[in-house]
Amino acid sequence: MAAAEAFARARDCADVTLNLWEANESAAAFYRAQCFATQRRTLEKKI
Repeated sequence: MAAAEAFARARDCADVTLNLWEANESAAAFYRAQCFATQRRTLEKKI
């Protein structure tokens, strides 16, 4: 993560955005530990 953030900063990016599956709790926990916070949620319904 540090390398990805350094890469983004070097290119004057204001933030890093990522997507993960709702059920992937281990990934969510990892990213929360890296100070990521939920900004939006997308819901879908199979029809």
